[in-house]
Amino acid sequence: MNLSDYLACSNPSMPIDQDFFDQLLQRHFHHSVNCLEYCKVSNNLFLASSNNITDLPYLSARNFKAHNLLSVPESQIFKVLQSSGTSGNSPSKIFLDKFNARNQSIALSKLFTSYTGLQRPNILIVDSPAVSSRTASFTARKAGILGFSSLCRKSYHALDEKYNIDADQILRSINESDQLLVFGFTSIIWEFFASLSANSKIQFKNKTVLLHGGGWKKLTNLGITDEQFKSKLFQNYKINDVKSYYGMVEQTGSIFFECSHGFYHSNSFASIIPRNQVTLLPELNINVPSLCQVLSVLPTSYPGFSILTDDLISVKHFSDCPCGLKGIAFVVNGRIPTAEIRGCSDTFQP
Repeated sequence: MNLSDYLACSNPSMPIDQDFFDQLLQRHFHHSVNCLEYCKVSNNLFLASSNNITDLPYLSARNFKAHNLLSVPESQIFKVLQSSGTSGNSPSKIFLDKFNARNQSIALSKLFTSYTGLQRPNILIVDSPAVSSRTASFTARKAGILGFSSLCRKSYHALDEKYNIDADQILRSINESDQLLVFGFTSIIWEFFASLSANSKIQFKNKTVLLHGGGWKKLTNLGITDEQFKSKLFQNYKINDVKSYYGMVEQTGSIFFECSHGFYHSNSFASIIPRNQVTLLPELNINVPSLCQVLSVLPTSYPGFSILTDDLISVKHFSDCPCGLKGIAFVVNGRIPTAEIRGCSDTFQP
């Protein structure tokens, strides 16, 4: 089955199966032939198995900072995404051709509808309009805003260009929307939206979902928990459906949504392998902080289908989460101590 057919017939809420593994094998063979750097890593460090997903080769997330990794001719690249690296650190660079970008959009659309229940809602972006302007660089933050905006009918901004609350725009988004997605990056939502004093005029309706991601480091440093974050949003704005997601610019489109029990879930487009921090062998026990290897069927123009990240995760269920979803349920514990700080919202500077 080719990738286009796989995306068309897959149900994101179903657990991964043999078809998912077959897609990963296709990505492995494609990148082995078309990307010299991936081929060298694969041949020298791994022995890919045809029957075990944990034996698939992987690149380190740091490889995308140090090298320009492509699996298609450079003439076919039409967009380059960059991670939000901290000052002094090189950002990751992800090279997209039109086929890869189209598949990212298809997968994101199916995941979004499946996990939020929204169908072409309006979107209220909790960020400055300047971030998504044509003159702004194409960072992960901008990619997230544009990616989710493409799934929605009409866009509004909750903040003006100086990051002040734009009450008129917020009220318009509420009054003009039967379904509304409120979207932004975690620390920006907290600092400029959630934690502000309540405005009695701004009360969101029932069919509102607030979706956020981009890292918790700033909030952790402030001692803000997930429960406090959600409580503040309900207290100030009556938003009671708040979901986070886990994803990265290296695998745009294939993200992990939070379930009703607070766990991220694998899906038919993306999964994870927890690896022991010392041995790098697959970690078979639950509740053990492990390095996160992320798998995605989407990357074709660059070798990003299997990446060992600097993120620490703990698997809560390998199947049968209490929320009812199948597949792997996990939480993100942070980053390994030696890893550089990164993140769309953690590197925010007005």
